Amino acid sequence: MGYNPLVSIITVCYNSEKHIRDTIESVLNQSYDNIEYVIVDGESTDNTINIIKEYEPKFKGKMRWVSEPDEGIYDAMNKGIDLCNGEIIGIINSDDWYELCAVEKVVDKFKESDADVVYGDLYKVIPETSERYIRTGDLSHKKISKIRLNHPTLFVKKSIYDNLGRFDTNFPVSADLDITIRFLYNDVKFARAPFILANFRLGGVSSEKNIKFQLQRLSRKYKILRKNKVPYHETAYIISTTLMTSLRDCLILNLFGQKLFNLLRRIRYRNFTPP
Repeated sequence: MGYNPLVSIITVCYNSEKHIRDTIESVLNQSYDNIEYVIVDGESTDNTINIIKEYEPKFKGKMRWVSEPDEGIYDAMNKGIDLCNGEIIGIINSDDWYELCAVEKVVDKFKESDADVVYGDLYKVIPETSERYIRTGDLSHKKISKIRLNHPTLFVKKSIYDNLGRFDTNFPVSADLDITIRFLYNDVKFARAPFILANFRLGGVSSEKNIKFQLQRLSRKYKILRKNKVPYHETAYIISTTLMTSLRDCLILNLFGQKLFNLLRRIRYRNFTPP
């Protein structure tokens, strides 16, 4: 008998009526069959719950959902992990969606590599134009400064969460970075599936223009690096490069606006595809 593990997919949502159909459809239409779907809703006040209920029968008993208050996105993700029965867990947020064969390719990679975590590449999608560019994942380095994390493509064996812990809710914005460093520093075995697995819908640029927000994000990153005992020289390099990038983006957006920012992004990412 071939390797056919149960894969649990988690979606965390709140007032997500605008895009959650795309997310749910991408899970429902996966080429791999042995999937359970867990949705954790934060007591939405829009039409999100009705949409979930509409799709529930289509999963033929393989969907479970809860709607209750939470203490942020990572608290909701931890609830989802606790509800999962699968050997492998993936997390896709309600703004994002999987490629059709994503889970099948991930399972194949688990089978051939005997990895604990499988990840891949994704499309970053600009909502205003529907343009997208490829962001390659790379978790092959022990040096944290060299990793590229595409969290929507991350599939983790549940045993790893059980052994090394859930998301740290003390980091309400950057707990995905924290848990990835934790995995890396505990010799978790990673394997890259060299495919585009997911689509990540970029948000607005209002936060990118806010210097105070950028400095707060930098402070959170520093705390995560120190918590995980990343060497000082590497911490200094990461913080300095992040600071320069943040200040550059703030300057461009505040002085020249979104159009120039998008133009420079096209120059940087030459693998843009049209809508």
